[in-house]
Amino acid sequence: MVKSSDNAPASPTPLGVWPVAVGGVLGILLGVFLGDYAHSLRPIGQLYVLLLEVAVYPYLICSLLHGLGSMAPAQAWRLFRAGWKFYAALWVLTFGLLILLAQGIPQALPTSLLADRAARDSPSLLEILIPSDPFTALSRNYVPAVVLFCLFYGVALQRVSEKTALLSVLEGIRLASLKFWNAVVRFAPLAVFALFADLAGTIRPRAMEEVSLFFILFFAGALILTFWIIPGCIAAFTPFQRTEVLRDLRSALLIVVATTLSVSALPYISSATQRLARSCGIEDPECEEIVRTNISVAYPLGQLGNFFVYLFIVFALFFNGVVAEPLRAWLLPVVTLLSCVGSPTSSVDAVTFLAQWLGLPDQTTSLYVSLMTLTRYGQVIASVGGFAFLSFGVVLAYYGKIRVRWTRLFVCLAVAATAVGAVVFAARKFDTWLLDRASNPYLSFQLDPEVTEGLKVSFGTLDSAEPLSPGQSVPARI
Repeated sequence: MVKSSDNAPASPTPLGVWPVAVGGVLGILLGVFLGDYAHSLRPIGQLYVLLLEVAVYPYLICSLLHGLGSMAPAQAWRLFRAGWKFYAALWVLTFGLLILLAQGIPQALPTSLLADRAARDSPSLLEILIPSDPFTALSRNYVPAVVLFCLFYGVALQRVSEKTALLSVLEGIRLASLKFWNAVVRFAPLAVFALFADLAGTIRPRAMEEVSLFFILFFAGALILTFWIIPGCIAAFTPFQRTEVLRDLRSALLIVVATTLSVSALPYISSATQRLARSCGIEDPECEEIVRTNISVAYPLGQLGNFFVYLFIVFALFFNGVVAEPLRAWLLPVVTLLSCVGSPTSSVDAVTFLAQWLGLPDQTTSLYVSLMTLTRYGQVIASVGGFAFLSFGVVLAYYGKIRVRWTRLFVCLAVAATAVGAVVFAARKFDTWLLDRASNPYLSFQLDPEVTEGLKVSFGTLDSAEPLSPGQSVPARI
């Protein structure tokens, strides 16, 4: 196995909370004052989004290839056999939660002709899943195909003998991508100012109310997942109690809240995993290396916060009045899972891709980046829970120390399902009360009975209508 030069992963520059918050508040105030004129600031925010996306693919590709390629085949196979169940269980739990939360979002009504036309022009599922040409997939922003390409070649790289130089190059590109990201992220307060000004100036009060519905569901889901489901599941297969698990994760949670960078939690989770291993009687001298290798793979695959993109896309369909095709609606969880592998910033590319696939307007990515200023906190704490679940579970399974207590697991999931059901019910009530969807005033308008007396009314389609007379137009006949 090729070892990295240091044990702790390189971290991007922390993003200050207060400068971003001040930029957001000032942007909202300016947008309210300028109104539609604030739309002229949108290019600044779009430039920031595009620059963030530039560093995402090199970082994602090099992280996956380096993490998989640096492992020995026998060790990788043993880790795979020990860990695949935990990855599958974590993804099922997360998307089960998100699908339940999505029930709190009303069904969209088809009001966007532009979106419908874009949906017809969007790529097929095979085009976005099969990486026949990785360069085409990169140019067209097909994130799932890029991820599968990295997985295939990462596994193949394990059996290449002369790979030290290549792994060094991959690690160098990954670190260079982080440095580029560091330079771009310094302009986050200015970008947030521009994006929020555009959002506040062009969005209508009713739309802001609808965004509040998404915030309620998003943060409720992130908190339930991080502080109840994940610790409860870990406590079900380890000798620790839920409170002990949260105590071990306290430092990791604090650092990600302070920096909004999920990668900053990895050293703390590695230390907690090694303490857990020692308490379970694991004395293998290679345990530290196993923990580090496992968490390098878990980092791109365990970003639970990224998967909340599914909830945003469901909300964006409602927000823009787009009705997705039934097949694509069913496949959305799977495509979201494949699209959101990587770092938190890769979720921006995932939103761009999913918006194109489902026929959402181009402004969907800008809306996501604007909301991400707040939702990023929920994203990173959820990702910490995912890292801990995969690190604790896979390492203990690797050494045969898993003992599942099914009663504790069932109680944990039952309480979580009840809490999520209550949140969905409250969201629907909030939606009806705040947005007044129960009654549509236009449906109560009626013509005077004296006007309609004696008139015969029938409904039909244009196909069944009589042909127009020569020189007659449809409005004239109406």
